[in-house]
Amino acid sequence: TALTVAAVLAWAPTAAAQDGLDVSSESRYTVAPGGGPVKASVTFTLRNETPNRGNTFYFWSEYGVPIPAGAKNVTALSGGQRLRVSLVESAQYPSEVEALITFPSRLLYGQSRTITLTFDIVGAPPRSKNLTRVTKGYAAFTVIGPGDPGQMRVEVIVPKEMTFDTSSDEFSAEQDGATTTHTATSAPANEWFWAQVSARDQNVVETTKVRVGDRDLTLEAYPGDAAWSAFVKKSMGEGLPLLERLVGTPWPGEVKRIREDSSVNLHGLGGYFDPKSDEIVIGEELDSALLYHELSHAWINSSRLDGRWLYEGLSEFLAQRAVTLAGGKPDPQPAVTPTSKHHRLLQDWEELGGGDSGDPDTFGYPASRLVITQMLKGAKDEQIAAIISSALEGTPAYDRTNGPLHQGFTGWEGFLDLVQSNGGNPGADALVAQWVTGNSSWRAGRTEKRTMYAALDKADGNWLPPLALRRAMTKWQFDLAEKYLGKLKAVAPQAKAVQDAATAG
Repeated sequence: TALTVAAVLAWAPTAAAQDGLDVSSESRYTVAPGGGPVKASVTFTLRNETPNRGNTFYFWSEYGVPIPAGAKNVTALSGGQRLRVSLVESAQYPSEVEALITFPSRLLYGQSRTITLTFDIVGAPPRSKNLTRVTKGYAAFTVIGPGDPGQMRVEVIVPKEMTFDTSSDEFSAEQDGATTTHTATSAPANEWFWAQVSARDQNVVETTKVRVGDRDLTLEAYPGDAAWSAFVKKSMGEGLPLLERLVGTPWPGEVKRIREDSSVNLHGLGGYFDPKSDEIVIGEELDSALLYHELSHAWINSSRLDGRWLYEGLSEFLAQRAVTLAGGKPDPQPAVTPTSKHHRLLQDWEELGGGDSGDPDTFGYPASRLVITQMLKGAKDEQIAAIISSALEGTPAYDRTNGPLHQGFTGWEGFLDLVQSNGGNPGADALVAQWVTGNSSWRAGRTEKRTMYAALDKADGNWLPPLALRRAMTKWQFDLAEKYLGKLKAVAPQAKAVQDAATAG
């Protein structure tokens, strides 16, 4: 008896090349300048390379290609003949469906078949599970290049005025008249080519003016997405006063524009603050915590704080606290431990090149939020404001505002000093040792000197201890600080006595 085997190619985004079936393809996606459907065509050639074995014959009778969900006018042609196409939905990939093409006859060993699949990509409404978007001035969709390594080509043609963004590094660009063609010809070994792309005309937006204090701010939304602008405007009005209260200083006002752009999601981000262009860019989700996080970066950024975990953790803490104070429900703290997947010491967590988010971020963001939240546990809002404003001013815990020990920025050592000197978690040093530095050798000596310093500061009345001692404590030069503390212990009561006499006189 003959054994018949029908094989249908899997249609996950990174589907591996089908064993025994040689596949080559050329795909083209053309974005219309006026916001009409994206015209797509995928021409692929299949060759059965699985030889017969005795009375066993291997053949293919159908083939599946992922296409964007909601695609219209889906047609498959082969040799001038129209083939049957079934669209199969997937619960796992809501932005894609499988175009399952049925052959008019079996594809036997040594035979080839060339098929051209054409379809129109139309967009889903904002905030749909299907992430395909096509509107005037903006398009976002998935592109597929089925084929064995070195046997595929994908072209995305966009009007030259549109900015192109993608999740893949494989594209190269070439301008020709009114359009720019972005081409990819390679993919990871043994995988199809798959990428998310977006094209945006930054001049085609719906603008809304917002007055923040004494400054005007512009909101730029996709055409037709008035809900996004209304949400951002309302959230700004509720959240900014709360952030100002928590930070302890007025909003710097360095943001001139908040822009809706889902291309941030292509890089694994929810949004970002760009100080060079004075703008905040966020996706289409109506997420107060995300907006507040990015707004807080006008204060909390690398120009004031040394360490990504410090400024990202503080921004997320402030965002969630502001949501709570506004009467909303904060996002749950993701489960994370020092040994979670992609873990690293937080002092080693750095920005990736190109503004992308990578595997380390899946640990860094939740871990930073957890550590900062625990460090500030128990502190009242006014104490939090004192800690954060001092950190941003570069004022150490052992000095006054604009004092002689003023620094250009604050690192984790200075931030820890501020936390434990202004009502934060007394055990914050243990958190830092576990999550940030990975060692605790510094803790015992520091704790001892801080205890001695506090006793001296209490004994000498309202005066600050001498500058040399405060400088040594600020720089964590604890051996030097110990020498000063020993010499000053006897004179501290005398300093208080002078103050008392002056008050009595």
